[in-house]
Amino acid sequence: MADFFTRTEQLAQQVGSGTLRGEFAADRIYAVNMHEKGWRNFLGYQGPKEIQQYHQGGGPKFVESVWKEKWADWYQNMADQVLEGTVADAMEDAMKDFDEGLKTRAPVRDGELRRSGTYTVYDDSGVRSHEPSGSTYDA
Repeated sequence: MADFFTRTEQLAQQVGSGTLRGEFAADRIYAVNMHEKGWRNFLGYQGPKEIQQYHQGGGPKFVESVWKEKWADWYQNMADQVLEGTVADAMEDAMKDFDEGLKTRAPVRDGELRRSGTYTVYDDSGVRSHEPSGSTYDA
């Protein structure tokens, strides 16, 4: 039976070294404005007017709310994958799940906000995967 330090060294070799990082963004300027500034009614000539996206679903803080709800599950999944050597796959799964969450929570007008999610997974400072947004408008 190996001692603690030997097993720790074996674990370090199995896991490897380097950096694993996932980046996610809603990359439309309109998405940034709606997310950061919130849902504000404005006064028209006849009083307050609702922002038109409400009736088709979605809501404010559509990026933040996905993160707050799912981050613990993503990290647990990555921790579970460490010993199998597939933690980078788990990071990709987390970013894909983030994107799916955005698609269900972003407000709908013409669909651009729901297609605005873009993510990149970096492994040892290189790009492991990149999924650009499906949005057709330029930022």
